[in-house]
Amino acid sequence: MYNSLKQICYLGESMPPFHAVPGTSSEYFSFLAIAILEGLAIHTWQYRKEPGALWQVWLQASKGLWLFVLVVAIRSTTIQQEIIFLQIETVLSVVVCYQWFRFTAEISGFERWMSMGLIRAIGGTMGFISVVILTNKWHGLIWNSFRMEGGVFHAPRSAIGISLAMPIYLLSAFTVWINIRWALRNVGLRRRQAWIFLLPSPVSWAGHILCFVLGTGTFAPRAMGFCLSSLIMIWGFHRWRFYSILPLAKEVLINGMEDALMVLDDEGYIVELNAPAKAIFAGVTVSVGSTFEEARKEWPEMFCPAADDSVSVWEVQRRQGDVTCYYRTTTSSLRSPAGNVLGRVMVFKDVSREKLQQVRIVKQERSLAMMAERERLGRELHGGQGQVWSYFSLTTQMLRTMLARQKYEQAEQELTRLYQVVQEMNTGFRESIYGLQTSVAAGLIHALEKQLEWYRKYCELDVRLELRCDWRQGMLTPGTEAQLLRIVQESMVNIRKSAQASRARVILERVDGDLLVSVEDNGRGFDVTEALASSGHHGLNIMRERAEEAGGTLNVVSQPGCGTVVWLSIPLVGEGWDNCLQ
Repeated sequence: MYNSLKQICYLGESMPPFHAVPGTSSEYFSFLAIAILEGLAIHTWQYRKEPGALWQVWLQASKGLWLFVLVVAIRSTTIQQEIIFLQIETVLSVVVCYQWFRFTAEISGFERWMSMGLIRAIGGTMGFISVVILTNKWHGLIWNSFRMEGGVFHAPRSAIGISLAMPIYLLSAFTVWINIRWALRNVGLRRRQAWIFLLPSPVSWAGHILCFVLGTGTFAPRAMGFCLSSLIMIWGFHRWRFYSILPLAKEVLINGMEDALMVLDDEGYIVELNAPAKAIFAGVTVSVGSTFEEARKEWPEMFCPAADDSVSVWEVQRRQGDVTCYYRTTTSSLRSPAGNVLGRVMVFKDVSREKLQQVRIVKQERSLAMMAERERLGRELHGGQGQVWSYFSLTTQMLRTMLARQKYEQAEQELTRLYQVVQEMNTGFRESIYGLQTSVAAGLIHALEKQLEWYRKYCELDVRLELRCDWRQGMLTPGTEAQLLRIVQESMVNIRKSAQASRARVILERVDGDLLVSVEDNGRGFDVTEALASSGHHGLNIMRERAEEAGGTLNVVSQPGCGTVVWLSIPLVGEGWDNCLQ
């Protein structure tokens, strides 16, 4: 090892070296700069998907390697070692220049304006220069002589070597122009970031210049330049959020969101809980670092599907004091670009207010439905049994008058009619009560069969149900089935009271995507237009109201002496209608 100062001369320039004495403060400072450079490269690696970040990683790593080669070079003991380190150091300077250009062009967006041919030409030129440097031993185009004089290593550069240095200087100047152009074309944070990215380069150049002018001294100028440029980058990462403004925005959004967020890793450990999630588990031992199973012990209803599920949504509830909270839970898998499952994200959206509103809406809908049904029943009673009481009152007074005047034959006739009315009233009441008791809970077809059985048994009416399709549960909604049953019941009431029919048929068939229900009788018929215009016929209007509520249409076809057909068309829903065959 040489005990005197050594000077490495390359590309026609002499560079004052570090002291050869091991353990000097310049070497320690150089190692500190190397550690900062490599640490910056490692830190930038996490943003490698962002524009220019990967080139910044290689740039900082190459600068650290370049400085490490310089530190090791001062400990070389032979001229062969000096030559090797000279070649490596020179190649690294070319690599650093090219990486700085690619980083600046990519992060500024200028790369989009450049043709791939130009980028490949620049890369090919830098690669060619590097190959020429590494193969100088065989051709001597850059350095044609090496010698040691007074402990100083000399490597004079040839004319070709000087010309090969020009592309490197031009590329550096072009990179500076790109960076300045980027800064001037942007505003706000992007402009500040552009100037901060440009500032480390002149600081590094100043270190190189001071190395030639002042020598090394206690602190190596080149190491100091690299160290200061790295500190500027670190300050930029901290102050101006290089690459991390989007993650910072996500962090602010997560912490400010109203929904609770829980992030799990692939082993089931909790790695993140935002403020609403912490509020859910307040007072229990669930925190970052605990397992999901521990959280489930505190909240048994909470469920988390297998890690290979992409997205799962379900609702859970949690009792907190005297209040029950409802949450809509969404679980998504966290996957790497390669498709590997890294964990899961669980979002708990508080839907307690929505639940309360839904309950209120359901209650209101039920109340409105009950009021509408009571109104219909009121109109039915007013049109039927409700008017009988007025008839009873008038007939009773008339009978008293007849008896007082000893008109016994007329009184007997009125009593006979009154008895018939009472019989009809009894039948009507039994019919109404049975109709109200019949529901579609056990199925529409079962309810229709029960209703028609009553007419066969008590009204001596030949009535049958004909299914001309393969009926299945789910072809109609329960509400629609209930309205259909009431329409058929009202039709049967009209047949019993007014049609004087001996036979009736209720037919269910499918026409395209609709269910067609027809109620036919062989009664005396009536004039539909006249019946609809009459104020006393509420039944037809009520049936049409029910059909409209069920989303269907109702038509009545009849003529005096020709019987009556009530047609009801209702759209089918669910999977069952596909199997309904004509």
